[in-house]
Amino acid sequence: MELVFSRDCDSAGRRALSRGVLSGTHLRLAVGVYVERDGFNELPPWEQHRLRALALGASGTRVIAGVSAALLWGMWVRVGRDDPVEYAMNRGSKDVGGGRRLRALLGESSYVDGKIAKVATIPRVLLDLAKYHSFEDCFMATSWVVAHDACPLAELREATLSDETLTRVLDLVDPYVESAAEAYFLAQVRKDGVIDVQPQITVADSRLATRRPDFQVRRTRIVIEISGLGKYRQTAEVQQFNVERATNRYDRLVTAGYTIWAYSAKDVFSGFAYRDVQRRYKELRDRALTRALGLPM
Repeated sequence: MELVFSRDCDSAGRRALSRGVLSGTHLRLAVGVYVERDGFNELPPWEQHRLRALALGASGTRVIAGVSAALLWGMWVRVGRDDPVEYAMNRGSKDVGGGRRLRALLGESSYVDGKIAKVATIPRVLLDLAKYHSFEDCFMATSWVVAHDACPLAELREATLSDETLTRVLDLVDPYVESAAEAYFLAQVRKDGVIDVQPQITVADSRLATRRPDFQVRRTRIVIEISGLGKYRQTAEVQQFNVERATNRYDRLVTAGYTIWAYSAKDVFSGFAYRDVQRRYKELRDRALTRALGLPM
């Protein structure tokens, strides 16, 4: 879906846009920026947010920042349908309101000029996430940056000097996670430090075929698999194919002696997956201790 700018229309086109807003065929996302309402309403939340961010930044007086900028860069982020667009001001610009302003004036070295809007640089975005959002959000976006080699580590390290959260994230992040859900799960695990997991380790199944589970709990034969958002394509046929393939893979790993704890992306982002892993891990550890002490089960 494309944005429609009134500045690119003649007088008749601008009148048509105004009539479209009144009749409900068009939606105004920002001053002078429109989309077709029906098509926009059918988009997923992250795509709606991306268009709203571009529309808000199109005037050039605001620099898209925070989660909104992370989304424009393509980073792994969580965005709700009604979350406000986040922005900061570049020096000397007058704030015209709208969205959520992050209280920092950005110099020219802190943003880049995109085709439609100014966007905060990758180090600045990660600092925003560390300051205004959670450890998990910062970890997830940083995981994407590291996995895709989107910014030199030295540059990221330099940016961390002013923020303890980002410093810790860079110490704990892993380049081998392959989806937003995996990154969010690993963030929860490494933030607490109770369970030690390794992503994308190579194992052999019952037919000696090489497999790479999403995670393996170190020094155990427990593997953790995460499916869903960011891993499967959109069509029902392809989703069914992947589910059947995953089932065959699980069967062969179980036959080879592995225990599989499987979760959906929804389980991960709700926090259920990590809570359940903690519960299961504690039960196994307690049973092992009971056997070691010779106590009755």
